[in-house]
Amino acid sequence: MRKVQMTKQQTVRPNEKMFGLTVKQIIGIAIGGVIVTATLVILLFVLKLPTELVMTLVFLEVVATALVSIVRVNGMSLVKHFIVCMKGPINRPYQSKGAKYYEENDE
Repeated sequence: MRKVQMTKQQTVRPNEKMFGLTVKQIIGIAIGGVIVTATLVILLFVLKLPTELVMTLVFLEVVATALVSIVRVNGMSLVKHFIVCMKGPINRPYQSKGAKYYEENDE
């Protein structure tokens, strides 16, 4: 078993500003909050639609905002991850030998 020493710089990401979120994620949340509030005001108070319908739409907007701005997969945003997945498999430019190869050559 190999030991790896981790410094505090490696564990704390320097781009994170508040609550573990980056500036881009915070801006996305703010934009989503403005859109959700505008939808709530327009549909509920101006058009006088039923509360159940309005709250369902607002909930769907909140979920969509969270998926687009907050969720990260393999260090990428969810949208970028879908784009990478649609391009096809990731081909690595190096040949992976595996752990067995390294153990045999260490002797």
